[in-house]
Amino acid sequence: MILLITYELQRPERDTHLVERLLKTAASWSRPFDQAWLIDTEEEPKAWRDRLRAVGDVRDEFLVVRVGRSWASRNVDAVALTWLRNAGRRW
Repeated sequence: MILLITYELQRPERDTHLVERLLKTAASWSRPFDQAWLIDTEEEPKAWRDRLRAVGDVRDEFLVVRVGRSWASRNVDAVALTWLRNAGRRW
């Protein structure tokens, strides 16, 4: 499934590296915005939320949402759009 993960870190100077390193463990990922990632995974949103909670600060905010085949965008990075359009995505 494709997940959209967004976050607001309360201590970005400490947590950004940890969060990014965790998100890069996904089998396939793209980063259309600074604090928004798309990942292709077999894990449910709750599992990713829990993994993020484990590396972040107790006050960090995370939103993990499953993305369906029906999506739209405007002015999004071309690399992210190519990633989304890949026929091998696990919708």
